[in-house]
Amino acid sequence: MGKWLWFVPLSQIDDAWAGIRAAVESNRLSFAAKAGTLANHRGSTDDTRRPICIYTPDWRDIPEVERVLTRLRAMGIKDTLRYKRDTDTVNGRYGPGAASYICPAGTTALVVSHRTRQALDHYQQARAQARRAAEKRRALKPQ
Repeated sequence: MGKWLWFVPLSQIDDAWAGIRAAVESNRLSFAAKAGTLANHRGSTDDTRRPICIYTPDWRDIPEVERVLTRLRAMGIKDTLRYKRDTDTVNGRYGPGAASYICPAGTTALVVSHRTRQALDHYQQARAQARRAAEKRRALKPQ
């Protein structure tokens, strides 16, 4: 699982959250989202902004990640957006270098980090190896 992170100025968080929540509840965006509050911020973060997280089920599913991104842009969100894997959050990875994907302000371009590219390549290689092993087992199985 992973999420798009939109860092919203505190003065706009209520309106921004209302739009995201409505899109999620009407099944136009994603299956889940959440907004950061003043109570749950980390001390080293920007005190003028809070994150809104828009989730996708699988960070490796690039078409789904891009679909949600396109919907966010269609909603009028022009800021730079960062996508982060939940495993990175669980492992305490924050700040510069934590994003798996970055979408520059006002675009739908998906910039893939080197670390993420390596993980995707490894995942694709493992899937290909598993398919080859399954084909080999089927070929050896008596008919």
